Amino acid sequence: MQHWLRYIVIAFLPITALASDLRIMRDELSERDVPGLYVCSEENFKGYCGYIAHTANTGCQSFPDPTPSWPSIKSIGPDRGQTCRVFQNTGCTGLAVRNPSGISEIQYPGLASFSTPKLSASDPEWKPQTYICY
Repeated sequence: MQHWLRYIVIAFLPITALASDLRIMRDELSERDVPGLYVCSEENFKGYCGYIAHTANTGCQSFPDPTPSWPSIKSIGPDRGQTCRVFQNTGCTGLAVRNPSGISEIQYPGLASFSTPKLSASDPEWKPQTYICY
């Protein structure tokens, strides 16, 4: 019985280690020289999270291509002192993500949850593709 139990514990160790390595908590990020965006695949800064470094005032930037484990961005937080806008299309065009007050400018601490605006109720939800920060 002890021999069998030892293999079960070993089998679960890599899964636990992998899950903890994939999540980067915003509080754990150290101060950076280059500003950026903290983004997560789920609302309330959960799921797969990462930091996208960028240089402010450099124009429109594209989000990384979606992956099966990271299909879309559901929460976003720019660094302190940054203001960002997130858009539907390439070239920072089309609809923009808005905060609960209806403003399309996102500032620290960001939006823990947002829904993408639609032109009509029948439109599918779109995925943010580009952003600009200043």
